Amino acid sequence: MNEVDVLPFSVDRALPESLTDQVVAGVTAAIETGMFAHGACLPSLRELADALGVSLIVVRHAYDRLVRDGRIVARHGVGFVVAAVETPLYRGRVLLVGFGAGENYLSCSCLDVLERRFADRQYLVTRVTVKRDAKTGEPDPILENALRQNYQLIVSLYDGPNTVARLVRESSPVVCLYNQHRPVGANVTPVFFHEGAALPDFAKACRARGVRRVLQVLFHPTFANAQAAISGIGISVETLSVRSKYGRETISSLMQRTSRLFEIRLARGRAWLPDVIYFNDDYVATAATLALLKHGVRIPEDVRLAAWSNVGQGPELPVPFARIKFDGHVAGEKLFKAAWSVLQGRPFQADDVKTEFVDFG
Repeated sequence: MNEVDVLPFSVDRALPESLTDQVVAGVTAAIETGMFAHGACLPSLRELADALGVSLIVVRHAYDRLVRDGRIVARHGVGFVVAAVETPLYRGRVLLVGFGAGENYLSCSCLDVLERRFADRQYLVTRVTVKRDAKTGEPDPILENALRQNYQLIVSLYDGPNTVARLVRESSPVVCLYNQHRPVGANVTPVFFHEGAALPDFAKACRARGVRRVLQVLFHPTFANAQAAISGIGISVETLSVRSKYGRETISSLMQRTSRLFEIRLARGRAWLPDVIYFNDDYVATAATLALLKHGVRIPEDVRLAAWSNVGQGPELPVPFARIKFDGHVAGEKLFKAAWSVLQGRPFQADDVKTEFVDFG
């Protein structure tokens, strides 16, 4: 019986963890338990992909990460081999806690930067994705499983109260990206994320153009909500909620629901159009803009648009936008700087993560 016949793990497509993360965790566990002995050849890319029911790309990415972590080595003409026992595998372990359904730009872009930076410094990195805090306060099973290991540092991109309360009970130091200022545990170093930092500049730009009415379209009721900034300078604000099941639905379903909402409004004509429509999500902005263009709405003559904009992701459309710009890679670098300082025991001043405003085109 070969290694593939007795794999001690499988992948579960219902889990929020990516398939690659699951394969990395499974192979790592198989090595640590002796299932894959030091010096032994691992299953080939094709063998493991077929056994797990995943693509070659998933296994290739997983093996690449294990090579980078020092767990396995690639040998020409042989394949992938478990690193020799005398080979120092890593300097320590770091846990990265993300959120969403594997499609969240903030979480994925920051985690990619953090994983690369720690791996370059020979730290074994474990990535997990937690669900949004349940009302019952029950522990997340994926996070609980990961916390069975000892870590030199934990970096969390999610500041949900139940998740933070769970991490505070760990002996490891924690660096957490906080969406708002609030008390933290003694072992937690906060890096604050001001997703609304650019909104006052957006409000000033609206006032400078004589804007009187703004419609804000929100996929999440509090995230980058422009109500206070805009109404605070005397501009009328109407809010349209997309009612997103954040972290539990696909991007396509979110865009389809947005399209339906705008189709209903546009079927009534254009009298309802405000001076500016503001979106706190780039996918929502893309779907709504396509609906507007389909019905002959001219942008910016009939209405101006402003949207949350992830650098390198969008929205990329042939119309001018004002943008609440967020760069996930810059945010990741700031988080790593804070995390590395904590890991090294050095005093530092955490650099807050902020958005920037890019004016109307």
